[in-house]
Amino acid sequence: MSTSSADNGWADYLRQGERILWTGRPARRIFLFRWIDLALVPFSLAWAGFAFVAVWPSFVRGDLFFAAFGMLFLVAGAYATLGRFIHDAYERRHASYALTNERAFVLSNAWGRNLREQPLHPGLATSFRGTREGSVNFGESRNAAFQAGFGLWTGNDGAFAFRAIANPEEVYHIAQRAKEDRS
Repeated sequence: MSTSSADNGWADYLRQGERILWTGRPARRIFLFRWIDLALVPFSLAWAGFAFVAVWPSFVRGDLFFAAFGMLFLVAGAYATLGRFIHDAYERRHASYALTNERAFVLSNAWGRNLREQPLHPGLATSFRGTREGSVNFGESRNAAFQAGFGLWTGNDGAFAFRAIANPEEVYHIAQRAKEDRS
């Protein structure tokens, strides 16, 4: 955790009178497991295995049309099994977070420079999950999209959040105090 804006590159984004309360980065490890992975990993292994068993004979027979069609399922199985962890780790490696007395920032350099901000105000729903490592959500999560979409596989439910940070409860309390000061 740091409280200096200049040495962390956040000064260019701050308004007059705005000050940094907390900065951080997500966990750097490749595999960030969630409870749902207990079901998703075996399913994705079965998917990839069945796709391989279905595609391999078409390669042997020289049936390139069926092999190409089957490759779509094989690639999807490979992504679901391992690629999603690498993709998530890449996005986390290129993300940084800042919490000021007025706003929360998520800066990502994974696929081009992308800055998102969430103004802090007393009515903003804020929650945290985890003890030593976890997430702080600012605003409501989009659970319907999460359940029905690709977010189930990636762990990103569409909420504005500081994901995979150390001491999420501490950051949550800093945000709560900042929200109270805004009233």
